[in-house]
Order: sequence, then C-alpha cells, then structure tokens
Amino acid sequence: MPIDFNIPEHDFKSQIQGTKPYLFKNALKEHAIDWKLVNELISRHDHTSSNFKLLKNGLILKYDYLEQYQEVFTTKYRASKLKLYELMRSGASLALNKIENCPETDKIRTQIAHFTGRQTIVSGYAAFGSEPSFGNHWDTHDVFAVQLIGKKRWTIYAPTETNPLYKNSSVGKEHQCIEPPVMDIVLEAGDVFYLPRGWWHEVTASGDETFHLAVSTYPPYVTDYLNWLVEDISTKSEIFRAPVEPGAPANSSWEDLGGQLSEAIQCMENQNRFSQWFSSLQRLDSPYAIELFGNEKATPIPPESRIFVNANNCHIWHGNEFVANGIRLKLNGLSKSIIKIITQHQGIQIDALVARFPEMPGSRIESFIIELIKQDVLAIHLPS
Repeated sequence: MPIDFNIPEHDFKSQIQGTKPYLFKNALKEHAIDWKLVNELISRHDHTSSNFKLLKNGLILKYDYLEQYQEVFTTKYRASKLKLYELMRSGASLALNKIENCPETDKIRTQIAHFTGRQTIVSGYAAFGSEPSFGNHWDTHDVFAVQLIGKKRWTIYAPTETNPLYKNSSVGKEHQCIEPPVMDIVLEAGDVFYLPRGWWHEVTASGDETFHLAVSTYPPYVTDYLNWLVEDISTKSEIFRAPVEPGAPANSSWEDLGGQLSEAIQCMENQNRFSQWFSSLQRLDSPYAIELFGNEKATPIPPESRIFVNANNCHIWHGNEFVANGIRLKLNGLSKSIIKIITQHQGIQIDALVARFPEMPGSRIESFIIELIKQDVLAIHLPS
C-alpha cells in the first residue's frame, strides 16, 4: 500500500511542512483496511483507557457506555455493545487513539514517518452520522488524515496561535477563529490531507459510513534542544551549576552564562549531537519472523522479501555513524553503501538489493542484512 506523496520529500519539508495545509489527492490507491479490521481494533483496545473514546460535539462520558462484569474473581469493565451501537446510530464518532502492533496501519504510519523524518502516532476515527465529533479546534501536533472508507468534510481556518505545544489548548478560544475558512474540502477514500499544528479545523462526517486514520507527527522542539543543551553544558561549566537562592542578589556571572548558552545553541556540533541523541531514544515496532530467525533449521529468506530501516529520520548521519532503533552503527565501505540504498529505497526487495552489488557474493550481503534484522536495525516484510 505505497503512498504517492506526489511531491519530493525535500520540497515538502522546505515549502509545506509546518507552514500550510496540503492535499495529496488519491495518494493511497490500495490498502488492506476494512470494517473487519476496524472491529478487530475495537476489540483489542482497552475500553476503559483514555485512548478509547466516543464523541458527539465533545467527549461522551464512559459511564454512558461501559458495563461492569466479573472474570475469575476480578471486576472488569468493557463497552456495552448495545449502548455503543445506539450512540453511534445517534451520530457519535468512535476514536481509537494510539493504535499499535497493527501491520496494516503500521505500513501507513511508517511511510509518513520516513517522509517527514518525525516520530508518529496513529489513531482511527469511525462514524456513520453527520454530527461533528470535536467541534472547531486546533491541535498541538501536525497531522496526516488518511481517508480509507467513505468521505469526510474538513473546514480549515487560519491559525491564531503560532506553534502551540502540548501544554496549550484551543478549548475556550473558539471565538478567536477567523472567518472565512481558507479551505473547505471533502476527503474521499484514498486521499491524504496534511494539516500543521495550530490551524483551526472542523471535521464532519458525510452521513454515510466513514473511517480515517490520523497520523500525528512529532519533531524535536526548541524546548527539547534547550533542555538537552543545559544538561550537557552543566557537566562542563560551573556557572550552570551555581545555586539560585530566593532573595539573593543576581549572580554576577550570569552575563557569562548567557554568552556561553548563546554560543552553545548556535554550535553545529551540538545540533548534530542532539539530533543523534534524540534519534537514539526512539524505538520502532517491526514484524516478528521467529520461523526464520528463531529457528536453527529455517529455510533461506524469500528473495522477494522487503527490507526497511527502523528509523524515522533515515538521513541523520554523523560521518560514518548512523542511529536506528537506539543502536549506533559505525559503517564503512559495503555496509555503509547497503544502508544508504535501503534508506533511499525503503521497502526494496532483497534480490533487487543484491543485484546492485554484482561484484559481491550475494551470501555476504544477505548475512549482513540478517544480522541487522536480528538486532532490529532493519525490518523485514515477508511476501504474503
């Protein structure tokens, strides 16, 4: 299910990302997400969690649809099907936040992560009526809306607050929204719509069945860089370790502190180290293949298997060092060339990768790939 972003990655990042909405029309021509899968996701979600929500012009209290039951001397809760069905028949939308360990949604989420170079979280929204779920609001993260079933109308208004963070909220600020809308579009199955954080929007179902994924993207922010930088500097500069006592006169060395901090902020080496540090904290889920890598007597890997690098941002190199899934690799020669090709062609088949190095034994390349798959640096998608 490849997404056709119809714009070079560099152009998207330099001209659109964080700046303005953008519609990728008919970008997803194939996918494996249907109501059967949606129902499975509903069953797997914890109905008592804040990640499982029913919405109709705001949040519906869990009291209105949860039921209590006993299982082996333990009190548990689950959604009452009768109440859930009735609420959705009356116009409520179902939100499944933070969908995890689902190969079908992971394939979409991973492509967006690689395209943007950012961490991602995927959520799903189902509805059968025409009631708005949240009302007019803005988010504190960029989002890619991937319409999969039916249609949805998106009405977009210009931002009134620049670069909001998770501590900010649009609740109670609805009167600040500026008319008229800058976009009023209907997303159809296969459309992907990008909306930066801070842009007001109202999403309305069409009255027919509809399901879309919302893939939220998260870059490191200036606050993350400053927090990391101050921790780093404090190990080297005593000014940053000085106490700040209530009522005490201003520290005479604070001017020096400001100068040191300004110099450190602009240092390219610090920015590169921060990027690598931030990448090293990230973990990506990948499919298991215990029948191949946990079985001593396993058959060879199918040559049409597809290979991916387990990193959101596949372009963060520091010399010969590369970070993927928390593992720092020092690569040279053939190994560096192999990783570079996979990052540039995510999902390349093993046989196609081997063919790019005719001077090298295919077994050597496959052994290198297998070792990195075992370390979870690379992910493998086996043929169906």
